[in-house]
Amino acid sequence: MTTISHIGRPLLALAAALVAAPLVADDQLTVTGQPLYQERVSFADLDLRNSSAQQALKRRVHRASERVCRDAYGPFTDSDFVPSGRINAGMTCASLTYVDARPQIRVAIARAEAGLQLATSLVVSGPARTR
Repeated sequence: MTTISHIGRPLLALAAALVAAPLVADDQLTVTGQPLYQERVSFADLDLRNSSAQQALKRRVHRASERVCRDAYGPFTDSDFVPSGRINAGMTCASLTYVDARPQIRVAIARAEAGLQLATSLVVSGPARTR
């Protein structure tokens, strides 16, 4: 006769529930939401200890910000503004997206200058689409 410990019983019950759940679930679960607009920007090839490489990273992030906003909102001009409701609603989408990415840029540069560069990329994310 096999005995199951007090810890083993809840685990056994959980395992049984997980195995049985797909067998009895016949409803489809649909999750909807806004798509996430983002782009990964690599700086693996840059030595962020020097200012020219830092400027190169900033240019890459700025261009990525423009692409993220174009993906989110379609073609735009410099006069296209961020959706209302944002604190900085007078800024363009690309400008706000770049501003949102600046803390990542500062951290990457600070880590490189301290000799702690562990990351080789950062993620630029656009504002949520509201229209």
